[in-house]
Amino acid sequence: MKNYFSENLLKFLRLIFLTIGILLLFSGTLVASDDKDQLAGLDKNSNLSLQEIVVSGVVTDESNLPLPGVNIVIKGTTAGAITNVEGVYRINVPNTSAVLVFSYVGYSTQEIAVGNQTTINVSLVPDLTSLEVLFLI
Repeated sequence: MKNYFSENLLKFLRLIFLTIGILLLFSGTLVASDDKDQLAGLDKNSNLSLQEIVVSGVVTDESNLPLPGVNIVIKGTTAGAITNVEGVYRINVPNTSAVLVFSYVGYSTQEIAVGNQTTINVSLVPDLTSLEVLFLI
């Protein structure tokens, strides 16, 4: 049995917000947008879903050993993940234009565009400028 209340509420919100032209996301569904090009092709009864992409992979060092505790952040957000003891991570990204930022103490940060990839394996290289050691005798 359909949930007519939720369906009608969604249609009502879509009608209101399309009329005034603002963006409203409701449970992963685009209800309205302030983008005129996007609104032009979207009627008041349409249902345009925004799909997250699950990206996973392994982060290793230059010797192909797994790196636990690597920070992976979606650029421009605070959303992220951390690799486990085997260097494995899994993260939900909002769309194909997302960029993942991989950072780890003592290693150079890498930025990788997601595009259509669902598996992104990364090999981090040491950042020699941050590994300076001072010996006092």
